[in-house]
Amino acid sequence: MGLNPLAKRRGSEHSPLMHNPEDRSFLGHPRGLGYLAFTEAWERFSYYGMQALLVLYMVNRLLHPGHIEHVAGFSPFRRLLESVYRGPLSVEALASAIFGLYTGLVYLTPIGGGLIADRVLGRTRTITIGALLMAAGHFLMAFDLTFLGALTCLLIGVGCFKGNLASQVGALYATGDNRRADAFQIYYLFINGGVIAAPSSPARSAKSTAGTTASARPEWAC
Repeated sequence: MGLNPLAKRRGSEHSPLMHNPEDRSFLGHPRGLGYLAFTEAWERFSYYGMQALLVLYMVNRLLHPGHIEHVAGFSPFRRLLESVYRGPLSVEALASAIFGLYTGLVYLTPIGGGLIADRVLGRTRTITIGALLMAAGHFLMAFDLTFLGALTCLLIGVGCFKGNLASQVGALYATGDNRRADAFQIYYLFINGGVIAAPSSPARSAKSTAGTTASARPEWAC
């Protein structure tokens, strides 16, 4: 009996080429660990850097007249939120509701991303799609019109990306390779480094522009 497509894909993602015990080019570990660790660090830098400015941006700019009416699809989205909260929302309350919804879904969408990777596309393709969607989301965040589309791209991108990247770390090592535990320590050390560094860059940008987020927006598109 032949292998089904899912089994074939899993087999290809755990091929012997990924288990090269002679590869110690990154701190005594395979080179791929360096790519994965740096990628995850920048993803965390991206997420927490934008998180530091998101509510400030909405409260000081986006949700005010002259901007809010330009956001595509915002009127029905606002009505939906106000129906959930059972009443009109002030600018601050609306910004907090959007922020809470976004940060909550960030931790829910990886479930879907994992299912897509396991059953349809495979981890590598799903991670690539997630990275491209996150890049598109940060670019679209620079425009009022595409604000909701930007958040959607970021949510789907994180879902495709986050849950599948860590599993690639384990795939670099053969069963019984004692370096695997150390690899995850290095991986999470890079993650924490990205998280710690993330708020500092947006904070300096906001401070240098007298606390306004309008001129800090190009940094989101980087």
